[in-house]
Amino acid sequence: TGETLGQVTLSIGGAEYRSGETATDVVSRADACLYAAKRSGRNRVCSHVDGEPKPAPTTAQTVKKAR
Repeated sequence: TGETLGQVTLSIGGAEYRSGETATDVVSRADACLYAAKRSGRNRVCSHVDGEPKPAPTTAQTVKKAR
């Protein structure tokens, strides 16, 4: 219809299965990452690394590290 619907944001939280853990544990860690991604500014991806959620670097941070 051409109608503008407004701005859409996307936040993603992910966790990799660890041997011996339950599905509830994996989902709980992914959920914690989802909320960490939202707290760090939305439109972010967060994964569970070394025992705690870690947001991915922003585009500006990635470009700065590449230089």
